[in-house]
Amino acid sequence: MKFGIREICDVVLRAKDDVKIGNQTFKADEPVIYFDSAKTSSVEGAATTVYATGGRGNSRLIAWEGEKTVTFTMEDALLSPLGFSILSGAGLIDASVSDPVYVHTTLKTRATVGASDQISINLTTAMGDSLKSDQGQVIADKMAYAFIMEKGEIKTRLQPATPSSGTVVFSVPEQYNDN
Repeated sequence: MKFGIREICDVVLRAKDDVKIGNQTFKADEPVIYFDSAKTSSVEGAATTVYATGGRGNSRLIAWEGEKTVTFTMEDALLSPLGFSILSGAGLIDASVSDPVYVHTTLKTRATVGASDQISINLTTAMGDSLKSDQGQVIADKMAYAFIMEKGEIKTRLQPATPSSGTVVFSVPEQYNDN
């Protein structure tokens, strides 16, 4: 039997003063980030205690608590780009046609080795619902890497190939050709 954890609370962090994170400026009391999938949280308070002592036995007469701290700790199930930039101290960047942002994608697909000892993979078909072709995305124009897997383990690393027109072709060792 296995158990899961659902969210426990919604947390909103607001700017105490005007603050710039990445290329965004947040005004005082403006929400900076929402955590709507927090799994665990705790609040701990601590203080340093200083005592005035005196009299017979030098007993403690009065106590002052100073250097008070409250620590709020939470664990979130998901990490947004803004959350990641805050944690890493990096700024957010916007993509443009002249300055694209590259995103790594991992796909699992089945392919048949052709007569010329090659596997041809149509990336549009392989990516399925995760591809939004109506937004003019370039599916892939950088080096693609492929592996032949058996029972979930990598058996053979294929030579990297560069996609062209949404299709990538990998050369396959003869041992995998059924023709």
